[in-house]
Amino acid sequence: MDDPKLRLTEHRPEPRDVHPGRILAVAAILAAILILVVALVAGLVRLWQVRELADAGPIVESASPRQRPAPQDDRAAYVAEKEQLLESYGWIDPRAEIARIPVSVAMDIAAARAHDRSAPDERGGRP
Repeated sequence: MDDPKLRLTEHRPEPRDVHPGRILAVAAILAAILILVVALVAGLVRLWQVRELADAGPIVESASPRQRPAPQDDRAAYVAEKEQLLESYGWIDPRAEIARIPVSVAMDIAAARAHDRSAPDERGGRP
């Protein structure tokens, strides 16, 4: 039986690459850690809720805010006020002499300035 060819053909059990005992031990450790973390988080949540309730003082029920029966009227009044500001003269800062003018007048002034800049001078060129 000392023949090298016979030794190669002998059947031996294969070594185990996976050790079930080690896998079960790691799984048990992970499960224990998970249970510990969940218990710790649950305890902290309860502790914080107790502190929040203690800090909040007594619970007092308040009346609900009054609701307006027709908010469309408020919006219409708001829009009318803003349109009146757009279409009227007034001082924004009298000390600095900054005034508010109607939008249509401001557009006319801007158009006139643009026309003056684009008009050719006496020699036929642009300024």
